[in-house]
Amino acid sequence: MSEAVKSLDAETAFWPIAWAAPFADETAAQVFTVFAFGVGFAALAAPKLRTLRCLAALSILFHASLANSWGGVNHAWHEMVWISAMLCLLPTGAARGRDADIRTIVVVASVGLLLLFFYSMSGAFKIWHATAALLQGEFGGFAPFAMAHTIARRAMETLSFPPLADLIVYNPWLGWPLYLSIYYIEFCAILIAFRPRLLAAWGLALIAFHLGTAAFLGIAFPQHIIWNALFLVMAPHARSGGLSTQLADLPLFGRIFR
Repeated sequence: MSEAVKSLDAETAFWPIAWAAPFADETAAQVFTVFAFGVGFAALAAPKLRTLRCLAALSILFHASLANSWGGVNHAWHEMVWISAMLCLLPTGAARGRDADIRTIVVVASVGLLLLFFYSMSGAFKIWHATAALLQGEFGGFAPFAMAHTIARRAMETLSFPPLADLIVYNPWLGWPLYLSIYYIEFCAILIAFRPRLLAAWGLALIAFHLGTAAFLGIAFPQHIIWNALFLVMAPHARSGGLSTQLADLPLFGRIFR
């Protein structure tokens, strides 16, 4: 991070951090590092103080802007920026009892809704392009060998060999149901925010998705696994239910099991 701060260029830096470019030197790098860790630990030690949470969110915005100011896009920081901003809305120490509990649940549920919305956006993007390829008679995301093709192309681009890549490349039919399941899980994610009996299960499915991208593609998103565990699997508003009830709640296919 220190080198990134010292090399900051006002012309390429994202706007939240561009203001710091004229001051980019070793001292600025040290101040930035101390500020980031300081407000982070302070907010952790005193979570009831909204001011500290807001400063921590600002620090995360600066860090995300810095990480994305070099031509690439680091998706891992996107959710963290939004989550930290929304957590500023958690009740302060002045809130007590039932009022504090309700406000906390509303904020946590809102974070979960935001995460699920992001996944639905991703799923809609994938389905849009897969459908366009299908209508044009081209190879696309709905093709039986799509997952094997994606894994092979990724391996050639990065010269990496994830642990389970060969399993799909040499047995491409195994990847078809997995690929279609990803489309379904992501595209329908936003609906799960309003089906509390499926929250935990969908959170686990999304965690499995990220573990799969690491195992098959070598693309790891450990932060997303943490967010899904905290705000979906362990969400305070999640409800338990039997398998038959959960199947009946499934988007698009629920009526089959009713």
